[in-house]
Amino acid sequence: MLSIGQLMEKGYTLYMKNCHLTIKDYNGRLITYVRMSKNRMFPLNIQYDAAKCLSAITNNKEWLWHLRLGHLNFTSLKMLVSKKMVKGMPHIVHLDEVCESCVLSKHHRSSFAKEVNW
Repeated sequence: MLSIGQLMEKGYTLYMKNCHLTIKDYNGRLITYVRMSKNRMFPLNIQYDAAKCLSAITNNKEWLWHLRLGHLNFTSLKMLVSKKMVKGMPHIVHLDEVCESCVLSKHHRSSFAKEVNW
């Protein structure tokens, strides 16, 4: 689904004529030319690379499950395995390494001063 309003806000130009939709970028370059289907929709088949944000950068199964489950601690990961609560989850061994994201999220933040002394 595409939002025509959002495309226009981003600078795209849309033309609808003779049962066709044309979308051009802000430089006038053709993005797509689509024929209207029988149900009055414009099916857009986009060719794209694999999503980079969804690919994990680890080969270690323990860390992969730690990341998949929102940085869940390893004690809880072991409990999930022992109670067979997650299908396909391998035996988890806690590693000596630390997760940089977990450490940063638990880092103490100094509060703002309530008063300023001059």
